[in-house]
Amino acid sequence: MKSMRSLILTLALVTLFAFGSKAQICVNTDSTFALNACDSIVSPSGRYVWNSSGTYFDTIPNSGFCDSLMTIILNVNQSTSSVLNIQSCNSYTSPSGRYTWMSSGTVMDTLTTSGGCDSILTINLTIDTSTFSIRSARECDSLRSPSGKHLWTSTGTYTDTLVNSVGCDSIITFSLVINNSAVTNLNVSSCYSYTVPSGDTSYTLSGKYVDHLTTAAGCDSTLNINLSIVGSSFSRITANACDQYTSPSGNYTWTSGGNYQDTIPNANGCDSVISISLNITNSSSKSINVQACESYISPSGLYTWTSSGNYKDTLSNAKGCDSVLTINLSIDTATSANIPLIVCDSYTLPSGRIVASNGTYRDTIANAAGCDSLMSFVLVFYQSSSSSISDTACGVFTSPSGRYSWTSSGSYQDTIQNSEGCDSIISFDITIENADTAVLQTGPNSLSAQANGASFQWLDCDNAFAPISGASGKNFFATQNGNYTVEVTQNGCTTRSACYPIGSVGVEHLEKNSIKFSPNPTDGNLHIDLSGKQETTFIQIVDSKGALAFRGEYKHQEEIDLQFDGSAGIYSVLVSTSKGERLSFKLMKN
Repeated sequence: MKSMRSLILTLALVTLFAFGSKAQICVNTDSTFALNACDSIVSPSGRYVWNSSGTYFDTIPNSGFCDSLMTIILNVNQSTSSVLNIQSCNSYTSPSGRYTWMSSGTVMDTLTTSGGCDSILTINLTIDTSTFSIRSARECDSLRSPSGKHLWTSTGTYTDTLVNSVGCDSIITFSLVINNSAVTNLNVSSCYSYTVPSGDTSYTLSGKYVDHLTTAAGCDSTLNINLSIVGSSFSRITANACDQYTSPSGNYTWTSGGNYQDTIPNANGCDSVISISLNITNSSSKSINVQACESYISPSGLYTWTSSGNYKDTLSNAKGCDSVLTINLSIDTATSANIPLIVCDSYTLPSGRIVASNGTYRDTIANAAGCDSLMSFVLVFYQSSSSSISDTACGVFTSPSGRYSWTSSGSYQDTIQNSEGCDSIISFDITIENADTAVLQTGPNSLSAQANGASFQWLDCDNAFAPISGASGKNFFATQNGNYTVEVTQNGCTTRSACYPIGSVGVEHLEKNSIKFSPNPTDGNLHIDLSGKQETTFIQIVDSKGALAFRGEYKHQEEIDLQFDGSAGIYSVLVSTSKGERLSFKLMKN
């Protein structure tokens, strides 16, 4: 913690010494300091070492070789030390954050106490380590990890974490193969009896049965068997055919609709007697008109025609029979065009393809007849350009395009046309300098510019901003009523402030003690006692930058209560009356 010195009192003692014809004046000095220190401090003369708080005295020679008597009010804060026993896994970061240790031992770290002195930590550190292992496993359906946190249901490499014997992570990597059990549903029809696939059981009655096998991977394979025991079977079907129908056995061909019967072996080798309700449908025909480009592929896909004319093709109709089409075909042709273009950077062809280099490109769109329009684009490319500029401006920087005005420092972009008519993208690193034009009214007839490290010239606003001779300082005292501004040159920029009115030169001012205001500091509620009724009272509140924060006008008031909502800070309050009386004071807003 830095020492703070406060000079309380300085006395000068003058002693005259005469040596022959010459006299020498010796001036003793006296001073008081307040100091903070850690543990102890050596006095300025070097004669004392103080290690406790208190008031001390010391003497050193001053610049005139006389005594400098020093009173020192000393506050001594003490350093501390402590021992920590720490056990950690793999590494440990010190309380200060400056060190990371990865091995056991006794180490030191230093913090700062609330009094700003050292807090020295001795750390007995034990570093334990994590362990790693790899296991291979082959399971059916799933595996629960040793920690119980994970359930793995698919083949892969997995990681689980336990706690080893020293309390650190034990990380296990599993190379896991998951084989799935199988469940199969079978619908089986059999003549008279059925033996399950495992061979364990034979059934002679229809029903639902379960059989178990083992997969090649050694997992369960469960068979759910829906068994039908049959002798001969009977079924009824409805058949639709074109022109004629051949029975399932192939023994019969029928050319008209009706009810028929046929017999074939069923899946179990038993007779399957089929009753057939047969519908015979005849083939159909149709004519269509078609317009196509260059060529036309028939609806069946069997033919390709390249000239107009009448053609025939055969499809299947909605009932699956032949539909003979007569096609009246009109063939239109494609068109072509050559298009020269000059473009910037890239060009998107009608098809959506983007190209970016000089050359001839071909693309296809539909013409008015709906056929291909083959377009050849002869493209010449000019390129956009880019550049970077660093610049400094006062107050505002206007971009080359005129589209932007930047009033704060930063990185910006603007776009103009380059010599080839393409975009010229300019990246700017702009520094905006501003002169501080804040002005405070420090008295009825005085103004004070607030800028530091600047030059000033006060101007007469009522005389075309004419410079006021000799008024080139930070403070200005008006000798006549009027409106005044200051021209501030700072950071390479010259900027005028607002004009400030001075109207009380030669006017009697309110007695400061006759006006009372409270509270100060204030949270925003301000009470002003004018000590007598005023015909008109004006109140202005100006912030530390000279900006008007509040203005009020009050008629026939002896006391004024106002609410000021400005942000926390120091403000100047100006109270004036219609008679030209003025009073200003400083106000602190919490």
